[in-house]
Amino acid sequence: MNALGIFMGLDMRNQTLEFMNANFGKSGTYYYWISRGDDERPVRANGVRKSFGAERTFSTDLTPRPKTRH
Repeated sequence: MNALGIFMGLDMRNQTLEFMNANFGKSGTYYYWISRGDDERPVRANGVRKSFGAERTFSTDLTPRPKTRH
């Protein structure tokens, strides 16, 4: 992609559908629409959870803060 001047999503979004298809074949259409935030795939909210985390906020700091220099 870099050789085609595509470094970020914005660069991809600025290309035409014809350009994307000519350079990426069938995937060009997918890249074209996904770079515009258009994704027709259904959302699967009940997928397998890959990780689980929890946080706890304490009312006071547990460790002293280092003094800052002025």
